[in-house]
Amino acid sequence: MLEGLSERVPVLQQYAAWAQRWLFTRRVVLAVDDLGLTLLWKNGSTLSLRQEALPPGICIDGLPIHHEALSEFLADLLVEIGLLGAEIYLLLPLESCCWRLLSWSKGGAEDDRGSMLRQIDPPLNWPLSIQESYVAVADMDVCSSEGTATSIVVGTSRRLVQAWIDVLDAADVPLHGMEWLLTAAWRQLSELTMQCQGDIIWLVHAQSYWRMILLKDGLPELDHRLLTTWTIEDPVELLLDEIDSCLLAWSDHSSVSRPLGWWISSGPAEQSRLQHEIQVLRDELCLMQPIIDSSLGDLLLDDAGDLICKGETASLLSLAMAGSRGLL
Repeated sequence: MLEGLSERVPVLQQYAAWAQRWLFTRRVVLAVDDLGLTLLWKNGSTLSLRQEALPPGICIDGLPIHHEALSEFLADLLVEIGLLGAEIYLLLPLESCCWRLLSWSKGGAEDDRGSMLRQIDPPLNWPLSIQESYVAVADMDVCSSEGTATSIVVGTSRRLVQAWIDVLDAADVPLHGMEWLLTAAWRQLSELTMQCQGDIIWLVHAQSYWRMILLKDGLPELDHRLLTTWTIEDPVELLLDEIDSCLLAWSDHSSVSRPLGWWISSGPAEQSRLQHEIQVLRDELCLMQPIIDSSLGDLLLDDAGDLICKGETASLLSLAMAGSRGLL
């Protein structure tokens, strides 16, 4: 008799959500891009994962365009998978942020770095000015030169952040926190390669372009979008030659240790081809498994294989999800 009552009386759904949050709040990691949503949450002693395609045009370059439609889509999805009352930890899309390494004079609290950065307003070569950006600064525990400290600075558009806050608010979903997809992936990659001696080239394939990230002592010293549109049908030398040119130019600023280690975040076919060619042509070490990315480790996701093995960004996404599992 009472079946379906909550659907007929929307206020009962609100009360149910409030009660569930009060009694037992569940946290969900939500990665977003123009094509879809990926959710990760605890389900008893294991973790569950769900991917859902978005209607075309609802997001462009990571920015929500149709707020109401997106909020309704997310709210319905959370109800469908039994996560009514959950709070969200949001991973912003790959294209939405920029990062830099900065050195500071030692002294002063980490919390003051953002204010100091706005006052100094250094040339960071970002699409937006510091004044138009939300900026997060994190000090790194590394051996810096005497009297200096090293920080990672991540910036993104105020408009984009506010748009996602509005979407979650309209969906009646609390926001626990947010970070960039790439920093979440980098956190997991750092854990997986902490025993590696020497520098690492991290190749990321997304939106049909390649970006090369040089990790030195685990820190992203260089992040460069490559000009080549290399595909698996092309000679690998096209990609490797451009990388060598970038490293040669960068050597004027910082030395690069050889041999290099490599981590490739791309589709499985590209991973396999590049791993083989790098080992044969250069005798350098590829640190990831060629077909199935092992970065999710012991997450025991029922459908992790589908996530990991499909799409050019699946490998990067699996790293980011694994890097965020400690937040659940």
